[in-house]
Amino acid sequence: MRSAELEGAVERARARAAETGELRAVVSGSVTGCASDELAEFVERILTDGTYARAVARIGEEDPDLANV
Repeated sequence: MRSAELEGAVERARARAAETGELRAVVSGSVTGCASDELAEFVERILTDGTYARAVARIGEEDPDLANV
């Protein structure tokens, strides 16, 4: 269920973002990858083997401000 108050707040935020140039244009069409198969395999590997998660955890430990981003 949507709240009229929340919808109004979202619309005001969108309008303000558009006025200040912070709202990016909506991209339409399909997105195609530009990464090589080798890069795609590398990214998949570090995401599934825990390498990425360990790196993110280490960064969060070293810089607490980044832990909440």
